[in-house]
Amino acid sequence: MHELEKTSEQYFKELRVLHTALLVGQIAIATILYYIGRGEKMTWGFEVGDMYSYVVLGVMVLGFLGSSFIFKKLVEKAKKATNLKDKLGLYWGASIAKWALLEGPALIGIILFYLTSNLTFLLMAGVMIAYFTTKGASIDKTIKDLSLNLDEQARIRRPDEIVAKINARR
Repeated sequence: MHELEKTSEQYFKELRVLHTALLVGQIAIATILYYIGRGEKMTWGFEVGDMYSYVVLGVMVLGFLGSSFIFKKLVEKAKKATNLKDKLGLYWGASIAKWALLEGPALIGIILFYLTSNLTFLLMAGVMIAYFTTKGASIDKTIKDLSLNLDEQARIRRPDEIVAKINARR
């Protein structure tokens, strides 16, 4: 593994691109599977005793709660870092973990919609995707999440300032 240094502009651009790519992927998969399954008779609602209904509900609740819990724990760890580069490196990982825990349940809902032709699963996936859209990265959100001091805030707002060290694999 090696460390990549990123300017503020690069850091936030790459986080936004990553978030957008994950979002577009979810929407694309949902759209493709909807059109592939359009010939099937589609249904709405949950059936009593239908295992898939409980699985989707459970996974979505766990994804929602788990993403928030894990993100907060990882952000608390990032806040304890002694310099801005380490804080933002850890925040990068926290953001990816949060997005993965939100994306997974949406994809499960989409796949179960495809397998069962039950539009309720697609609707639930849509709710998770809508929530996912609100969890993108921004400078202001990062400042708030990490409780950055005034010096760190000034540095993160300068586009050419090197602000992050990201561990990367070759």
